[in-house]
Amino acid sequence: MIKDEFAKRDIDARRSDLDDVYNIIFSYDCELNDYTEVLFTSGLDKRDIKPLEKILHHLMQLEHEIKERIKFDIQTRHRFAGSYVAHPHFKMMWPEEHREIYCEWDNIIRYEKELLKVLGSIEKEFYKILTELKKQYKKTNLRDFVKNEASLLHLVSTNNHKFANIKKVSDDAFLFCCQFHTDGTPSMRINPHTNRLVCYGCGSSYNVIEYIRRAEGLDQYHALALLSAIYKIEFENNPYNEDSELVKKYTNSYALSKYKKRLETGYKRAKYKNKNFNNFLAMQNYEREFALLNRIKKGEYIKRDGEVPNKKLVYEIPDFE
Repeated sequence: MIKDEFAKRDIDARRSDLDDVYNIIFSYDCELNDYTEVLFTSGLDKRDIKPLEKILHHLMQLEHEIKERIKFDIQTRHRFAGSYVAHPHFKMMWPEEHREIYCEWDNIIRYEKELLKVLGSIEKEFYKILTELKKQYKKTNLRDFVKNEASLLHLVSTNNHKFANIKKVSDDAFLFCCQFHTDGTPSMRINPHTNRLVCYGCGSSYNVIEYIRRAEGLDQYHALALLSAIYKIEFENNPYNEDSELVKKYTNSYALSKYKKRLETGYKRAKYKNKNFNNFLAMQNYEREFALLNRIKKGEYIKRDGEVPNKKLVYEIPDFE
């Protein structure tokens, strides 16, 4: 009985925590309504990018905390699950108090999952607004533009020569054998949505430009030039062209087929997972990667445009769900 009393106190404390979480989510929902109203009226400008990024970062942190808490609550609920006995109707044999506590934790977990769905929908809307706003202000820095257009998954996939069956560890993250140290099992994680790799074996951490510099032994200028040639980005007086050996290495049919296979495998798995915000970002990234693959195959070049001054975002996002 004493244990049950402590369990009930834990339930009451958890309910109080969830009330606080609900209030936080409600406040962000009100914030979203304010931003949407501004979109309908005066529009947003470049100064709104950083506040939106900060809001989205906080929302993603909150989502992670709720997910971790759900895992803990599931373990807690399991302690009161009782056990099945050999009975025609498979009845559970447990004290009434335990059954009540189990149901209470079950209701809490259900509510947490509902909060995650609401939070995910708010995150999606903020993400759409932020994405559309960023499109209004073209990148002026060539390095940042190349980092955004290049695909680290494609580059690493081309240079991967061990363990053809790469392990997929999340909606759009993959584990490869590290190319910078002797690696018996895959330990280098690639996150396509951040275009960054981390090796848990040797500690390597690179973005797409840093990776190509290390992998091919290039300086900053030639790394940018090579990536521009591979991903069909206009680059004045580029020392690389379609016939360059390094460019062919990443754009030949074999390299592109490996890249496509990785994408298709990850896309099929992510497509049928829970439709949370991380899954939404993963699906957005796969669409981007598929579009990039098609552009490389067709040889379509893109040009880095200059920033458009004093251009505000008017409401152009009618597909809010």
